[in-house]
Amino acid sequence: QEDHVSMGSISGRKTLKIIKNLEKILAIELLCATQAFDFRRPLRSGPALEACHHLVRNRIAHATNDRLFGQDIHKALKIVRSRELIHLVNQHMGDQDFSDQHQEFALFKDY
Repeated sequence: QEDHVSMGSISGRKTLKIIKNLEKILAIELLCATQAFDFRRPLRSGPALEACHHLVRNRIAHATNDRLFGQDIHKALKIVRSRELIHLVNQHMGDQDFSDQHQEFALFKDY
C-alpha cells in the first residue's frame, strides 16, 4: 500500500539532529572522563585508555579552576568527529577491530 504522505525526509532530518546531539554528548562525556582520569593519578589504566587520555590532553588542558568550557567542548567534538579515538583504540586492541566494518559503527559512517 502506498504512503500518500511520506515522512521519510522529516525522519531523516530528525535522525541527523539526533546524531549531532549525540556527538555533543559524547564530547562532553569525553571531557568528564578525561578530567576524572586526571584525578585518579598516579594510578594508571590500560594502554588503550592511557593513549586516549594522552590524545585528549595534548589538545585540551586539565581544568584546574572553574571556567567556560565552550572551547573545550568544541575541541572534544572535533576529536569525536575525527574518529581518532576509534583508530587509536584499534592500534592497541590487537585482533579486535572497532572500525567501520562493524555493523554498530555503520550508522555513523557517512552523514
